[in-house]
Amino acid sequence: MTRGDRLLRGITAGAVFALGCTVVLLLGKLISLSGGAADVWPALVRSLGIAVVATFIAVPVGVGAAVYVSEYRGELRGRSATFADLADALSANLAAVPPVVFGLVGLAVFATA
Repeated sequence: MTRGDRLLRGITAGAVFALGCTVVLLLGKLISLSGGAADVWPALVRSLGIAVVATFIAVPVGVGAAVYVSEYRGELRGRSATFADLADALSANLAAVPPVVFGLVGLAVFATA
């Protein structure tokens, strides 16, 4: 990567960041459908809180699954292969299907319920 490419990427990233900050600051107060002012900041804080809680739940589960697959799966192959086969099928499914498809399936399941 040349110096010009790095400079162009830096300028582009700065412009995108400035545009995002401008949009958030200018649209901080929106007019709600009922005619009152609606504040955007509580929604942003709640979204970040949900992301933090989801991260604290997903990281230990993911690390535990990775340790199981890399360390203990071979020992269970001879005795009971059902859980190991299920782990193989799930990991292959996650690798083969794009996340957008899982999102659409989740939307269809939860939107119709």
